[in-house]
Amino acid sequence: MATAETDLIGDLRADISVYRDREKTLRDQAKAARSRIQGLETNIFELRQQQLALRQSQAEELQSAQDHAAELAAKVDQLKADQKSDDKFILQTEISQYTKTFEEDCRTFYTEQIDGLQHQLNHKANELARTAAQVEKLNQDLQKLVNHQHHLSHRDAELVKLAQGQQAQLAAAQQALQASKVDHAKEMAEKTSEIMSLMNKLKTQAPAAPSADTNFPVGPPILVPRFLSEGKRKTRRVNKFLKTPRAGVPILPLAVAPGTIPEEAVNFDPKEPSSVQAMAALIRQVIGELNIQDAQVGGKTARVPSKGAQAIKEQQAKMTAEEDGLYKRGLRETWRSTFETTCAEDFQGYEPVSADRVEACRTGGAGPKPGEFILDFGVGYAKSVWNRKTVHAIADCFLAAREASGNGWGLPPVSRGYVEAQLAGQLKRSQQAWALWQPRFMQMELRHETSEEATARAQGYVANRMVKVNNSSNKTRKLEKREKIVEKIINFKVQNKDRDLPTWKFFRELLQYLGPGGMSSEDPATEIQGGRPYSVFRVKVCEWRASEVKSYLRLIDKAGAKDRSRAFRRVDTVTLGSAPPPKGLPQSLYDPNWLASTKAENPDFEEEWEVSREAFQLLVAVVNEM
Repeated sequence: MATAETDLIGDLRADISVYRDREKTLRDQAKAARSRIQGLETNIFELRQQQLALRQSQAEELQSAQDHAAELAAKVDQLKADQKSDDKFILQTEISQYTKTFEEDCRTFYTEQIDGLQHQLNHKANELARTAAQVEKLNQDLQKLVNHQHHLSHRDAELVKLAQGQQAQLAAAQQALQASKVDHAKEMAEKTSEIMSLMNKLKTQAPAAPSADTNFPVGPPILVPRFLSEGKRKTRRVNKFLKTPRAGVPILPLAVAPGTIPEEAVNFDPKEPSSVQAMAALIRQVIGELNIQDAQVGGKTARVPSKGAQAIKEQQAKMTAEEDGLYKRGLRETWRSTFETTCAEDFQGYEPVSADRVEACRTGGAGPKPGEFILDFGVGYAKSVWNRKTVHAIADCFLAAREASGNGWGLPPVSRGYVEAQLAGQLKRSQQAWALWQPRFMQMELRHETSEEATARAQGYVANRMVKVNNSSNKTRKLEKREKIVEKIINFKVQNKDRDLPTWKFFRELLQYLGPGGMSSEDPATEIQGGRPYSVFRVKVCEWRASEVKSYLRLIDKAGAKDRSRAFRRVDTVTLGSAPPPKGLPQSLYDPNWLASTKAENPDFEEEWEVSREAFQLLVAVVNEM
C-alpha cells in the first residue's frame, strides 16, 4: 500500500511540474501579447497623428486656394475698368472653373487619404480587440492552472500525510509482530524445556526390555542363527542395542507412525497391480453407493446446460439467426453505453464495488441503488447476488426501451431469461478482461505480482492473443481462397465431364474436414534478394498433417495461381507450428509417425480428439487415381 501511495505522490508531483511548465509558457505568451498590444497602440497613435497632420494640410491648402481666389477676384475688380464686358465674362468663367476644379481635386485627394487612414485605424483597432480577447483567455487559463496547482498541492499534502500515517501504522504493526515473535520464541523455549524434562523422566522411568523368552516363547526368532552359542547371541543383541538411537533423543517423524494407522488402512502402491486393482474396486464401490450416472448422448458424455444456456437455446429456436444477431448487438451496445466502454478490454482499469457492500447484499442488506450500475468482480462474481440485481436492472432498461419503441424494433419478443443470459456473457467477458490486469499470486515465489509485473504479463498475453487472432484470420482466408478455387474448378469440370472430377470433389471434402485449423501457419517477414527487400510469408511445418495432404493443397494452390498473382511469396521453413490439429479428422489425415508418438504419450488421444476412420477408403481410392 505504501508503495502504491508513493507512486501516486510521484505521479502527482510530475503532474504539478507539468502544470508549472505550462503556467510558465502561458505567462510568456501573455507577456508577448502585451508587448504586441503596446506596439499596436503605438501604431494607432502614429496613424492618428498622420490623420491630424493631413487634416491640417487640407485646411492649409483650402486656405491657400481661398487666398488665391481672393487675389483673382481683386484682379477681376482691377480689370473691370480696363476690360470689356466679354473679356470680363471669359475671365470670370475661367476663374470659376479653376476654383471648382481645384476644390474638387483637393477634396478627392484628402478624402482618399483620410479614408485610407481610417481603414487602417479600424483594422488596427480590431486586431487590438482580438489580441485583448486572447490575453483575457490566457489569463483565465492561467488562473485555472494556478487553482488546479493549489488543488494538487493540497491533495499532495493530504496523500503525504496519509502515507506517513500508513507508514506509522506499518511500523507499529512491525513492532507488534516483532514482539509477538519474541513472545512466541519464549513460549517455544518453555515448551521445549518442558518436553526435554518429560523426555528425561521417560528415559529414567522406562521399563526394562522384555527377555527373549517373552518375545519368542517358542524359541529364538527365525532370523537369528541357530548354530551359535548362547553367549555369542547375547553379545550380538547387546551390540545391536548399543547401535540403535537413544530413547531420550526426540526424533521428528517424516511419515505417519505405524501405530497411528487404523487396522483397516491399506497402503496404496501405484506400481503394484494388485494395489491398483484394489483401488479401482474401491472407487467403483464408492461410485455405486453415490449413485453417479453418466448421461450418454451419441456416445459422448452430455453436459447439463445451465438455465441461461437453456433460455438462449429456447429463444433462438423461435427466431432467425439474423434476429438473434441483432438482439446480441443491441444488448452489447446497451452494456457498453451503461458502463461507458467500447470493448471488454476497457474494463482493465475498472473499479468494482467494494467487498463490504457485496457481502451486505448477500446477507439481505442493501443492494445497488436505483440507477447505480457497479459490478462485482470478486470471487464468485458469476453467482453474486449483487451482480444478479445489476443485470436484472439493465435487462429492465433494455426491455423498457424495446416497449417504448412502439413496434419493438421490428423484432419478435424475447424472454427475460434470454436477455439476462446474454448480459451475463458480457459480465463474464468484462470480468476476465479486468482480472487479466490484476496482480496474481506467484506460487513458486510465494508472493503477489507487482503492478509492473502484472502489466507486463497482461501485455504479453494480449500480444500473443493478437498473434493467434491474426493467424486464425489468415488461416480462414486461406481456406476460403482454396474453397473458391475448388468450387470453380468443379463447376468447370462438371460442364466438360472431365474424368478427374471425383478427385476435385474429394479435395472439396478434404477442405471441409480440415477447416481453418487444418491450414498451416505463416509469419510475415522480409528477405533481401539482389540488394532489394521483399515481403514474404514463412510457412511453418504442420507436423501432425499427412504428407499427402500437403501435396493435395499444393495442387489446389497451383491451380489457383494461374488466375491470380501473389502479393507476397511463400517460403517453406523447418519451424514447427504450435497450433493443435482440429478435432474429428479421419485417421488417414494424420502423419503416421506423429500419430504413433502422440498415442504413446497419450493413449486416449484418439478418443479425446475424436479421430475417425470413415474417410480412409475414400482417401486411398483418390490416391490410387492420382
